[in-house]
Amino acid sequence: MVVCIVIITTVLIAILNDNNIPMSFSYAEKYPKFRISDATKTKEDSANNKFQSLALVENDKYRKHTKKIKTPRRKSYRPGENSFSPGARLPNTVKETKIKTCKQNRTHSFLYLSGLHSDPRLHIDFKRKKFVYKIQLDYPTWKVSIWSTAEYCHAEGWISNTKSARNTYVVGLSKQTKIPIYVADRSVTQPIKVKTAQYTLILTRRSRGERGAFPEKVNHNVCLMRQECDRMIFPKEPCGLQATGNDSWNTIKTRNAKLPECESGNVPGAWLVPCADCSDANSCYWKQAVWQPNKCSHHRPSLKLAQRSYDGKNILFLGDSTLRRIMYYMMEYINGSLTEWRLSHSSLVYSNINGGRTHISFLYYPSLQKHSSPINKALKTLVKISHPVRNSSSTVLVVGRYRNIDKSDFPLLMSTLKELGLTGIKLIMKTMGANRCEDIAKDIMRNAALNAIAQRNGFEILQVFPIILGMYKDVTYGRCALPQERGSKIKKLPCQR
Repeated sequence: MVVCIVIITTVLIAILNDNNIPMSFSYAEKYPKFRISDATKTKEDSANNKFQSLALVENDKYRKHTKKIKTPRRKSYRPGENSFSPGARLPNTVKETKIKTCKQNRTHSFLYLSGLHSDPRLHIDFKRKKFVYKIQLDYPTWKVSIWSTAEYCHAEGWISNTKSARNTYVVGLSKQTKIPIYVADRSVTQPIKVKTAQYTLILTRRSRGERGAFPEKVNHNVCLMRQECDRMIFPKEPCGLQATGNDSWNTIKTRNAKLPECESGNVPGAWLVPCADCSDANSCYWKQAVWQPNKCSHHRPSLKLAQRSYDGKNILFLGDSTLRRIMYYMMEYINGSLTEWRLSHSSLVYSNINGGRTHISFLYYPSLQKHSSPINKALKTLVKISHPVRNSSSTVLVVGRYRNIDKSDFPLLMSTLKELGLTGIKLIMKTMGANRCEDIAKDIMRNAALNAIAQRNGFEILQVFPIILGMYKDVTYGRCALPQERGSKIKKLPCQR
């Protein structure tokens, strides 16, 4: 799966032109182009703060509702079910595993486990002298807790070379999650130096939908996915996979190609996917899914037109690894190829882009670093390495991190730009990322608040939050923080105007 970086960069490049771009977008804006079958048409709240309160309430209702559901003894959950219903059988509630009694007296010189356990319960064909286990999870199961029991009472299974006996893992698509478990003797002074058994669990996760070649000549239904039911961003919109009730996949692709160019990076939209039946997510070709803005598109120009639009540009990136990936994809598109990719946690400067007519620089400024420098110091460093910097729209500052810059940083950022004599440059803020292991309600409110502050300070918004969160289960890598990339190849959206 190509990264959502492709889509996000598509939008970013589109707003790097010198046109005056209106930047107003309410999360609760209607989507008249995509008519949802059987969807209740209600008037949206105009006040943004009222909408955020609704999002809190709706997500809270969903959490409370799921807690009341009891899993029947007979397992009948169908992997790949795409929407939540009160009668659904959830796969993440399991019976407690009966633990065998450990032995007080050590009978073997080699330490063994007596069992491997998980929640939700996975099929682990455990044998004490079998040390490697390959386990495939169903698509809906993306988080699992692992622990073990030892034969010897004074022994314990330590996960990943730590003294932790239990750990929870997030499993992505198309990438293995390896979990080493070391059996340590706690009765000795330095158990880690004693020869121990090492068990390894290798977890993979099934992708959803059809996996064969996409039949281009078949007229598939056009289905829409705006949000998952357990991660609702739009409280009055349906969740899960929905039928649009209009046209075939081939027809909608042709029609969208004729839409006008999007003039903003903050245009609402939805994921579109071709399916045989919109009520069955497993009948869909998810590798063909595309993010479609409402009433417009980001069309891919010719290489010559793209290079001409970047002539004389000086683009400064201040942010984390996600922004660095966006920078590299942009460089690849402008140059036609990418000859260098560095995972730098400091600064990067490129003056050979677009035949030397485009200057791009990057300064690593992560949000998860405990003692990161103040934003004014980081900005001054970035400007210094990016010389010459002109006070015009040909200079573009792009900021964005996983948790984004704090609202208290905006006054400092703006005063520093004034001090540097750069009040006339173009400002762009990539919105914050998301965390699929935390309560989404706080992220919704935080993202909306930062957007409002950024717009008041003259920033154009590169809205990535709904793009990422709408497909959060399809992330490749096993982690809680969503790195704005998907787990299998999607159809690339155009990169720039």
